[in-house]
Amino acid sequence: RSCAVAKIDPNGETLWEVLFKPEDTSTKVCEGNQLALDEDANVYVAARCGDYESCLIKFDAEGNYQWHRVRKPDPDFMYPLHQHVKIDNQQQVVYVETAKIGDKHTIVIVKYDTEGNMIWETYYGKNYSHRISPMNLELDKYDNNYLIGSVCDAVSYDTEECVKTRNYIIKYNCDGREEWTYERQSDDEDNVFIAEPGDEYLIALFGGYLFLSPALQPDREQ
Repeated sequence: RSCAVAKIDPNGETLWEVLFKPEDTSTKVCEGNQLALDEDANVYVAARCGDYESCLIKFDAEGNYQWHRVRKPDPDFMYPLHQHVKIDNQQQVVYVETAKIGDKHTIVIVKYDTEGNMIWETYYGKNYSHRISPMNLELDKYDNNYLIGSVCDAVSYDTEECVKTRNYIIKYNCDGREEWTYERQSDDEDNVFIAEPGDEYLIALFGGYLFLSPALQPDREQ
């Protein structure tokens, strides 16, 4: 199975369409989850590329393949569908996925340059059995990164039922350094999260409305 990427004009006419099938993964399949465009209309696709691999693929504005990067965190981890990709103001690519690193289930946040070279990589999540879901990723005008999602505290990673659920918002600066984390108990790990970074505030739907300044740690008493 291949990923299909197409450019369609306002009248519904297909300008170009390209198929991508990875040859360097376990099952050689591609299932696209999210895409982003830079200012030159290059296309970046975040995809599942095998049973336990993910990949980030770049096409140029005409649909020509440029490069892809395969990630293989753990061969025992069936890769889920939680992926995000964003382009910052420097036209660099911020990519987020859920992965298993060693014996820990975690979220990986990576920044690549336009040539596919890794600039930095960082992680969120420290417990072996927690199901960690990145629900949304947003960037502000300073290229700070805001990761929003949920954590299911379960007996094991494969357990359906959550003992309790926590929602989180994390701020990373443009160099991948964590600046603050805000967590809140929740009754539902499937809550909708919406974040909109403005000039001065991050506005998030987070079990109610929170207004968080990008420059300050949120008041945990509120």
